[in-house]
Amino acid sequence: MRERQERGLCFNYDEKFAPGHKCKKLFLIDGYYEDDESPDETPEWSTNLDEETLEISLQAMTGSSNPQTMRIRGVIQTKKVVLLVDSSSTHNFLNENVAAKMCLSPTEATRFEVVVANGKKLASKGLCKGIRLVIQGVPMEVDFYLLPLGGYDVILGAQWLRLLGPILWDFNKLLIKFRIKRKVLELQGEASPANRVVGEEQIIKEVSKRQEGILL
Repeated sequence: MRERQERGLCFNYDEKFAPGHKCKKLFLIDGYYEDDESPDETPEWSTNLDEETLEISLQAMTGSSNPQTMRIRGVIQTKKVVLLVDSSSTHNFLNENVAAKMCLSPTEATRFEVVVANGKKLASKGLCKGIRLVIQGVPMEVDFYLLPLGGYDVILGAQWLRLLGPILWDFNKLLIKFRIKRKVLELQGEASPANRVVGEEQIIKEVSKRQEGILL
């Protein structure tokens, strides 16, 4: 380029360059701008739709209870179920065997990872949405993650308790009071049969029975 410029030649032809010079041919020059930003990529969607960690307590997994939980009975479809109201579990869980007997299929078949309080990890086979649950005459629709539970059919965790709004939970009387549309409702719990102390070894044994759901 410099040599042609010194000789006064056109950059494209061996002709003298002068003001107003026009090349015999038109040239198309492709150019691009360098940018530090990478091109847009297709986003990877998370398998956990609510972006929350799913956790379940040891009591919920082993069928035991503690003073901060409440055992109660309800009905799904026409089947009576045993529930545990458990604020230590983050979400609501339904025993996958009970769901199978009721022919309840997960609305979202994605596998969700659930962390047990002892550090074990289980795989939920999916999420069943809008399941009709009736507790002592109070109807409600609940979303459940499927899990191989031991001792309970249903776990109602903090996810369910938040929906109730302000509540009064009397652990001594096993009573939960809450208000829906200016109406005060009460749910009466029942004493757990033959409360027993469960040791760490027994807990690990109970959870390990469900090897099909454990993620290593």
